[in-house]
Amino acid sequence: DAIIEEEINENVTKNLDYSQKQNSSVCFYVVHVYKIRISDNSSLIVDSLGSWNPGELMLKLPVDVELRNNFYHLPLIIGILNGTNEDQNEENSLYEEQMTEDRPLNDFINFLASNLNASLETVMHEKVGVLTNKAWTHLLGDVNNGIVDIGLGYITVNDERRRDMCFSHPLIRYTRNIYIRPPESGFMRDIFLQPFNNRLLLCVAFVHVLIIVTISLINYITRNVFLMYNAYAGFITSILSVQATGIKTLEDLLQNNFKVGYSDLDDEFMRNTNDTNLRKLYINAFNTRESRIDTNQGLQKAVKGSYGFFASATLARRTLRTSLIQERCSLKEIEVGQTFTVVALPMEKFSPYEKIINLNILRMLERGVIDRIGDRMLPDMPKCRDPTTFHSARIADVYSAFIILAIGIVIAVCIGLVERIWSRRLKFKNKLRQIIDIYLRKKRTSEVLTNKNNPKEILNDYINNINCNLHFKTYKRRLRYSSSRVKKFNPKVNYDCDNQLQTKQIIFPFRN
Repeated sequence: DAIIEEEINENVTKNLDYSQKQNSSVCFYVVHVYKIRISDNSSLIVDSLGSWNPGELMLKLPVDVELRNNFYHLPLIIGILNGTNEDQNEENSLYEEQMTEDRPLNDFINFLASNLNASLETVMHEKVGVLTNKAWTHLLGDVNNGIVDIGLGYITVNDERRRDMCFSHPLIRYTRNIYIRPPESGFMRDIFLQPFNNRLLLCVAFVHVLIIVTISLINYITRNVFLMYNAYAGFITSILSVQATGIKTLEDLLQNNFKVGYSDLDDEFMRNTNDTNLRKLYINAFNTRESRIDTNQGLQKAVKGSYGFFASATLARRTLRTSLIQERCSLKEIEVGQTFTVVALPMEKFSPYEKIINLNILRMLERGVIDRIGDRMLPDMPKCRDPTTFHSARIADVYSAFIILAIGIVIAVCIGLVERIWSRRLKFKNKLRQIIDIYLRKKRTSEVLTNKNNPKEILNDYINNINCNLHFKTYKRRLRYSSSRVKKFNPKVNYDCDNQLQTKQIIFPFRN
């Protein structure tokens, strides 16, 4: 132990020889040395932490890694997703846009570099990259291998990527939605018969039969007037003021007679999805050759109606604000909750810049910068007139009620005619007989006038007709008594003329 103490004292004495003496006391100067870039010796930074002496009990502490916000104009290597290749994966960047306001990620990375006092070096990539044989390719491959510090693009976060790399604080919520043109106002909904099922219709029919039987019995038993009031229940009012449900979900779209298609940028996502409804959409689009369609072309098809287009919300909304500005209010956005995720900046696993970048993103969020950039990355749907949740029923919505009303009117008119004829059947019978008699008389008269070859026969027929009229003039009930019943009252009546009339088929109407 004594030997060890002597060696320590000797080393201390030697170290004191290198120290400067101020006021006859020993003073130690402390510095903090670190690298901004591990592989670059030129990024070596020396921070002075002050001096220490026996009279000084406090010493300036070194700055934590999380608090280092000065890169001293040293570069940050940014891997940018170019988006010029048509065969790239689902998260292709929109940097091919020409206008500056359409490049919000550019503004974000410039703002971040300004806060960190860093310069930028960019490396362009055609594709975001996929995991192949346990190795990432393209942009994500360079991020995972540490070739680039940050990946910049509309790159979403998922569990597979989180296993091999880290991500910054989320920038925006990323989603893929369906864009359709709502059915026209003339679309028939048949809300009148909608609340009636078969069982209820049978009950209504049974009640009508019961009412008919009851009214018939009352009319048969008594002569009193039976007055019936028919009123609708209050629920009819709520039915006629229906809620405009329309198509609200992906499942509703698949149940309607709509064609579906999806964007070419979402082909990889659609082929790997496990959701049942999304798989149905993929199969329907593939069978109808509506897969891998350009976003602008797909939205134009949706504008024409009866077509649903599945695309990224960021790209579709920006297209509606630029290329399809005239038709922006004709489309409706249906959110697909199965596709919700976030866009963030990918970095190398255990990257030394993760905490620094996240801290600056939070500062930008507090100042409102992230919200402003996020509105440009994911703009809102165009502001149009808000559709009403409830609206009154239209003629097309209650067409079945008018059909039933027309059928009821026709049946009522038919029943009225039958009742009218039945109540006046005797009068109609006599009137019909008179019409037939007049017709036959005119016909016989015309035959007599044309037959001029036998004037003697004409004279005999005329005399017989006069005699028959004189015989039957005594009786009031004409055509109701047979010849046998008339003979019972007056056997002297001569019916030879009647037989002659039947033979000649000449009938003269009787007078009361």
